[in-house]
Amino acid sequence: MKTRSFEALKPWQRVLIFLVLACPFVIGAITVGPVLLNLYRGLHRHDVRVGQSEANQKLRRQFYERANAMDLTTKDPQKQRQQLNELTGLLRDIRGPGVAHLAPVERKPWAKSFINQRAPDLIVETWISAAPDTQGKFILVDFMATWCEPCREAIEELNKIHATFGDKLVVIGLSDEPEQEVRAHKEPRIEYYSATDTRKRMKSQVEVTAIPHVMIIDPQGIVRWEGSPLLGGHRLTVEVVRGILEKYPIQSAPPASETKAATSSFSGQNHTQSVELNNKL
Repeated sequence: MKTRSFEALKPWQRVLIFLVLACPFVIGAITVGPVLLNLYRGLHRHDVRVGQSEANQKLRRQFYERANAMDLTTKDPQKQRQQLNELTGLLRDIRGPGVAHLAPVERKPWAKSFINQRAPDLIVETWISAAPDTQGKFILVDFMATWCEPCREAIEELNKIHATFGDKLVVIGLSDEPEQEVRAHKEPRIEYYSATDTRKRMKSQVEVTAIPHVMIIDPQGIVRWEGSPLLGGHRLTVEVVRGILEKYPIQSAPPASETKAATSSFSGQNHTQSVELNNKL
């Protein structure tokens, strides 16, 4: 059989052979090419999303860490605005410029501050537990409600505080719920003293707008600690209470006449049970 070299072929014959040989590659490129291209684009978008997700997670951690570290109990308006601006900047980095319209606002406190001032009258309508002996002791008042999940969360630590310092400090959970609702509460178990005042007399004087809210009052009726017991950076723990008791040691009891005079301003003079409680202060 006689064969001819490629160079001896006519131009149209060369083109035809080239098309025949290239046809599988062309068809493959047409069919497989878009699939490979879409796969590449998908992997690239995945890498971008993963990178953005990791960056956002880092920013979120920074946001929560900074929020927890802030002194949210400050009464300084300038410091409040500075903290809010910082958090707004972190939030803008997480969610993009869509939150740029957020303007700094002044945070209203959750309660009126009585720190290092004489506490309002402690007025109890009904004791759920036995009435405590408060003479010569610190008093921890927890404004709470049995339906409030943060209040329920705080019970465990308050139980520990009661068990640790029961000889120096009286822990009282004060709710404005009806007596039967507080008595129906079972879990978590409240091991400290519990009472109700549906008229919210002490709560109204303290101007509590969010619960739980705690006040620790020394035997002279002066508030030594106040705030949310669960607030990050300001959490109420056994060690915090220990520090308060060491900083403000209980003094030896003065004569009975002086004790009665000193506690009269801390007594609930409008209700028999509160008078009985404060006569023991």
